[in-house]
Amino acid sequence: MPWSQRLLSAFFLAVLALKVAEGVGQLDAWPLSPMPMFSRRVPPQATVWRVTLQARRGDAWIEIGPAAFALSDDELLRRLPADPIALPVRCGELGRLYNAGHPGPGRLHELRAVVTKVPRPGSGDAPVAWLAQCPLEPPPPTR
Repeated sequence: MPWSQRLLSAFFLAVLALKVAEGVGQLDAWPLSPMPMFSRRVPPQATVWRVTLQARRGDAWIEIGPAAFALSDDELLRRLPADPIALPVRCGELGRLYNAGHPGPGRLHELRAVVTKVPRPGSGDAPVAWLAQCPLEPPPPTR
């Protein structure tokens, strides 16, 4: 068997061994990408909240996705907790970072987070939503 075929066989065996190790160890992500492989089970009694961002440029409100902040869906959700105290601070930080990278007409004039309670199947709950205003100006320094 030529060396090229041996090297190719060794490569395929290494990739196969890595995939088997991921499955056995239930690694959360493939080592070469940030994509999650296994999702965690959310128990039925847990409340699931969805946080989305809406921004105003000029007169119209638009929804801003994670790609506008160079984040994945999971990274944006980790940065935006459904906590009414921490959420305005965190989304304000994201808005200030966005405005720093978009001078001129692309800047955001207002930013708000819409937090929606996702009803669990069979629970009979109605969706609940609330808004959090995100300050685009930094807070004054404390002494």
